[in-house]
Amino acid sequence: MTDPGDDVTGVTDRPEYQKALAARISDYESRSKACWSECEAMRGGTDRDGNTAVKWSAEALKWARLREEMQETLDRRAHNLDLINHEREMSGLRRGN
Repeated sequence: MTDPGDDVTGVTDRPEYQKALAARISDYESRSKACWSECEAMRGGTDRDGNTAVKWSAEALKWARLREEMQETLDRRAHNLDLINHEREMSGLRRGN
């Protein structure tokens, strides 16, 4: 049982947390782009360069996947906060009657 007003959702609406997630997404995206650039630079060379390009592309895919996962987390949080705010508004309307 919780007291009235307790946050039982586990979703915090602190803006600094949202900004930190957005910054991490940006960082992952820039790392992915940098890895793709390295991959492109290595293509067309020797077999050894080709192998290095494959490693860079794998690294780029890893960062791109992490960026997608983090974006999904941010989107899900934003959606949950919208639902929570809507429920609070509706709850206030119900209490007023």
